[in-house]
Amino acid sequence: MRINPHITFISSAILLMLTLGCSSTRTYQRVNHIIYPEKRLPDQTSEITVIHTIPLEKPQITSSTEPSAHDHVNDQPTQFGLHDKIGYLVNMVARELKRSKFYVIKERQLSQNEIKLWDANKVNSYISSNQGVLLVLDELHSDYDFKSEKIRKHQLDEAGQDYYIDAYEATRRYVIDANWNIYHGESPEPIYAIKNQGKKTVKTQGLRKDQTIEKLDSVAQHTERFLLDSLAADLASLIMPLKVFDSWSYYVKGSEILKEGKKYMELDHLNEAMQMYKAELKKEDDKKIIARLHYNLAIIHDIRGESALAFQYAEKALLADNKYLHKTLYDKLKIQNDRANKS
Repeated sequence: MRINPHITFISSAILLMLTLGCSSTRTYQRVNHIIYPEKRLPDQTSEITVIHTIPLEKPQITSSTEPSAHDHVNDQPTQFGLHDKIGYLVNMVARELKRSKFYVIKERQLSQNEIKLWDANKVNSYISSNQGVLLVLDELHSDYDFKSEKIRKHQLDEAGQDYYIDAYEATRRYVIDANWNIYHGESPEPIYAIKNQGKKTVKTQGLRKDQTIEKLDSVAQHTERFLLDSLAADLASLIMPLKVFDSWSYYVKGSEILKEGKKYMELDHLNEAMQMYKAELKKEDDKKIIARLHYNLAIIHDIRGESALAFQYAEKALLADNKYLHKTLYDKLKIQNDRANKS
């Protein structure tokens, strides 16, 4: 089928317009309030250091050996060993904590000698300041059990009739336990002791025993990483505050002043951005740019809680360019302004 080139051109033009339109604004965010978690850290906390104190020669992590009948299967269902699991979990916890951008997060590796001599009475020497908190992984246990059994597998023939065949089912049940202590200040006693656990069962079925176990090896190969990821996310949710934001969209394209204003908006220098926009209004004669400048000024006044001024600029933006974005802001600020006038 031959495609009309005019349709192709129009479609491309519309797509370009949508792309440019979507990228012409940025989002300004300000914290409205903070939801504190179950394990709230001291208010003066500004930094969290994550470490582990597990001696690598100490067998904290074990894996059950599968029956000798399955010699073709590795005794360890994964090459993810002791050092890997500990390091991976500490790294993932640090990464999860960084997501909230609430505290400075540091990851520190203790030498084996430091770990051997670890003493909670010296915990303060591992905290860089009195605003710091030390998050310590002191135990990690990983285990699994394995079972392979013969089953009767249900099937349907071509006529839709039930029948059963001999088959095999292989199962591994994984469990990972992690113990964490959280320290603050000079006290040798942790302010929180957290135990979290991850469990997952993996099953496969097949017509041959060895084939079924090989399939299980393949399906289950990332299970331990999945559980460690889950433990890291769970721990972070227990101690990290959740920021709730108010958000505003503002223009960053269309003129040099809008581009320049973006730098100040991103740095939260609202006064400087406002002065630039107001000065540009005296020189600008393009109606669409004037509308964008008025819109950005409305946003700045709304952020600052100056609803009457925000409404005035939103109205000017709408009169200059009757866009949906401008109408939405105008309607929102009109409701706010009406409520303020009635109270």
